[in-house]
Amino acid sequence: MTALDKAGLVALAERVEALTGPQFAIESEIYKAVFPHNYQHRLDALKAGPMGPRLSAGDYDGYIVPPAFTADLSTALSMLVPKGCDVCIETVNGKHYASVNPPGGIDSRIMGPIEAATPALALTAAALRALAAGQP
Repeated sequence: MTALDKAGLVALAERVEALTGPQFAIESEIYKAVFPHNYQHRLDALKAGPMGPRLSAGDYDGYIVPPAFTADLSTALSMLVPKGCDVCIETVNGKHYASVNPPGGIDSRIMGPIEAATPALALTAAALRALAAGQP
């Protein structure tokens, strides 16, 4: 299990931007991409536990519950936004935007604003793009 490269994180961000609401499957992909060691640890524990021998490889993801990045603004903010980055989340005329910029980088052209169906989706996508850019 390895983290996605820059292009993979950007592609994941684009998929998040296209969502109309929270989605468990993409949260699992985000968890695997951004926290591969945590995912692998939980996978190993599941395989070693009493359910492990009864599950096929395709069933594991259903038993490893990822953080609710796409559903919960607090989760996206606390777990995905790179430390020290400046964050802006706003709703204007019913549209939701988020940007994640390097410290002091108030120029929204750097990394946003990202528009999505909900504030959590916008922040998740913006944070994935910031991670892809290597911020900070």
